[in-house]
Amino acid sequence: MTLGSVACPPPWMRLTARLWRAWRALPWQRERARAGIHRLLHPTAPPRRQIVICGFPRSGTSLLYNMLAVALPHFARDPFESSALRSIWRFEDHLSKLPFDVFRLEELVRCNSLRKTLHVLAPIRDPRDLVTSVHPNVPGAYFIGWESSHRVGLGTADTPTPGMPGIAAIEAALEAAARIPGLEFLRVRYEDLVRDPDSVQRGLAQRLGLAFHARFAEFHLAGESLPYRYDAAHLRPDADPRQVREDGPPDPSRAGKWQAPEHRERIREEFGRHPELLALVRAWGYERDDHWFEAYRAADPSTTSDGGRPR
Repeated sequence: MTLGSVACPPPWMRLTARLWRAWRALPWQRERARAGIHRLLHPTAPPRRQIVICGFPRSGTSLLYNMLAVALPHFARDPFESSALRSIWRFEDHLSKLPFDVFRLEELVRCNSLRKTLHVLAPIRDPRDLVTSVHPNVPGAYFIGWESSHRVGLGTADTPTPGMPGIAAIEAALEAAARIPGLEFLRVRYEDLVRDPDSVQRGLAQRLGLAFHARFAEFHLAGESLPYRYDAAHLRPDADPRQVREDGPPDPSRAGKWQAPEHRERIREEFGRHPELLALVRAWGYERDDHWFEAYRAADPSTTSDGGRPR
C-alpha cells in the first residue's frame, strides 16, 4: 500500500454495509418485519394501538393530547400537529393529534397494514363556546363557525384565512366516522376534561383498556417535557401570550365563556343564521330546548346604544 491509498474493506464488510443501507431504505418492510417477529415471539400479545385525536379545533384536542402523552409515556408521538397517516405503518404504540384527521379516517383504516387497534377520540365542546373561541395565532377574529374555520400559518406572519372546514363539515365527518368498521370511536366532552379530568381518565381506562402511568389532573407538572406547547416556534409575532394555556392545569373557567357580554352579537348572528347550531346544542345535551336563545333572537343591534352590541 502506497502513501495516501485507502485499504479496501473485505467483502463481508461491504456486503454488510449494503444490507444495512437497504434495510434503512425500506422502513415499511422493516416495520412489518418487526411486527412479524413480535407476533412470532409473543403470539398471545394484544395488537399495538394507534390513538388518533381529531375533530373540532378549539375543543380541547391539544389538552387531551398532552394529558394522554404524559399518562402514556410508552406511546411514541410525532412532532406538533401531524397526521396519523405518518405513523400508522410504524410498529410501536402511537399517539397523534390533528383535528382534520377526521376527514382521513377511512384512509387510515386502509393503511393499517399492521392491524393496530385504532382508537379515535373526538372531543366535543358546547357549540356556543366553539363559535366564540379564539386562537393565539388569529388575533381579532373568532376561529371557527358553522361554515368554516381558519387556516393558521404556524410560526409565520402569514395572515390566517377562514378557508378550512367548519362545524357543519366536521360534525358530518364525525357521524360518518362512528360507522366506519375498524375504528373504536369515542367522543370526549371538553367540559368534563377541564372540570373533572380524572373522571374522564377512568372512563377511558375502562372503555379502551388502557393502563395509565400519571393522572390527567396533574399532566401540567411535566413542564417543559410536554409534547404540545404554543412556544415561540409556533406563535405569530402578534399573538397574545395570555392565550397560551395548553401547558397549564385544567381550568374549569374555560367552559361557558360564551356567556360573556362581548360574545352576544357573535352568538346572535351565528345561531340566527345557522339554526342547525341550535339543534346541535340540544343533541349534545347542553340544553333541552331553545329557550336560552330567545333573548338573543329578540335583540336588535340597530337599536342599542353601544355601537350595535346587544346588552
